[in-house]
Amino acid sequence: MAPRTNNIVIIGSDLIGTSTAYYLSQSPNLDEDTNVILVEEDEVGGNSQKCGSGLIGGGGGGDVGSVDGTSTSLPDLTEFSLKLHSKLARAYDGILKWGYSPIEVHRAEFDHPASSSSFSSSPQGFATKSSSPSSPISTHFPALRSVHASSSAPSLPSTSTASSAVIDPVLLTRHLCSIFLSHPRCSLLIAEATSLTFAEEPRHGSSSSSPSSGATGEKRRVSGVNVVQKINGVEEIVHVAADSVLISTGSKLLSTSKTLLGGEAVHRLRLDERIAEERRECVVMKPREKIDPLALRVKVGQGERVGGKDSGLQNGSDFGGTLPGNPDVEIVIRDDGRVHICRTVPGTMSSGSSRSPSIRPRVSVNGHNRESDAGTDGKDIDGHTNHQPEPQQDLLTIVESITPHLKLSIGTLLISHTRHQVPFLTINAISSAEPGDPDAQAALAGPVDGFQGVWMGLSHRSDPTLGPGIGSILAEQILGVKSTTDINLDEFRP
Repeated sequence: MAPRTNNIVIIGSDLIGTSTAYYLSQSPNLDEDTNVILVEEDEVGGNSQKCGSGLIGGGGGGDVGSVDGTSTSLPDLTEFSLKLHSKLARAYDGILKWGYSPIEVHRAEFDHPASSSSFSSSPQGFATKSSSPSSPISTHFPALRSVHASSSAPSLPSTSTASSAVIDPVLLTRHLCSIFLSHPRCSLLIAEATSLTFAEEPRHGSSSSSPSSGATGEKRRVSGVNVVQKINGVEEIVHVAADSVLISTGSKLLSTSKTLLGGEAVHRLRLDERIAEERRECVVMKPREKIDPLALRVKVGQGERVGGKDSGLQNGSDFGGTLPGNPDVEIVIRDDGRVHICRTVPGTMSSGSSRSPSIRPRVSVNGHNRESDAGTDGKDIDGHTNHQPEPQQDLLTIVESITPHLKLSIGTLLISHTRHQVPFLTINAISSAEPGDPDAQAALAGPVDGFQGVWMGLSHRSDPTLGPGIGSILAEQILGVKSTTDINLDEFRP
């Protein structure tokens, strides 16, 4: 029997993966002979973290606030992670390094006519309700109604923890990575993980080492990772010995799992049913007139109210009906004057077993937004059929209707308009033909059933709220030490 190695390999540098690497490097339980290798195919931070507003917490934890309400561990995990966010900001000057700033979150409703032809940017005819006539909301967002604060935010360097804050997830991820790399036995390997290797001897005395053997109690023990590394333009296959592997590749987790664990194991774990995909759209703008920092979660609905509950409504709201093709919009106004606006692109959610409908990319040209010229034949730039959902209001049009202060015609600078694929975690399986609106799960995190030494980490819609919390707990699990928290991750286990 060959001696076991002391290497820990983390595949993927999203916030969960990098947080795990950071907490491993800071742990007094990390053996002096243990190497921790972070393997990243592209760039630290990843594209899936660029598509959000950076809002964490806010009465439920960013996008985590929309997940299934039956979770018993999520509130404690969210609170624990927010404390770590605050602690990291105080320890490493997060205000300057990644824009950490406590912020107050408001929930609001916005009515407009259901017909796109009569869609108007004028706020006239909309009911407005705000706690203060002179508040930034009533001044800059007069079209909103039913405005109420869902969280408050203490200011740093207070020892109290903000229940909501705004960060730049990419900058936070890269800063944690730089601290991780300062440890003498920690390293970053730019390469693509192509396969896992396993020890020859199976568990429980069985002669079989099939990936699907987890159902019968057998486990395959990981022994290393094969990666493809480009050196001077030449691809080279490198084997990295390891006895612990964390897979945390963000929006690529499903495809990575199929590659590393095998399709049979993915099917047994129902990952292809539990991990869906959707597109998130993000607009970054800078108005001429600076608006005080705040965060808004706006339910976009039809202007004509229909008394009582509507069959198209969610969460039992008596709001007049969500407009087809227009999901809720999240608006975050930062200290530097930039405004980040995000939403899910309608009609782009699909199960892991089918490709998400393709959307032609948007680009910013001379301050004006337009669609790319690619795909004019009805196909996207990859040559796939462009299945557009039903006609939808353009995000910029919706934003300009919510507030005239963000209209491009009055000098608002459009910095970027992007769309990225993000993971959508589900409790119930999604039909690839008609996804519907399944309950969402906050995260997948913990050891992978059927394997020894393999862990997995992923947050719903790449939400940064839970990143440090999950990373801290996974680091303790990987090191095999007693947890410093009573939070149980079993309900998030892959």
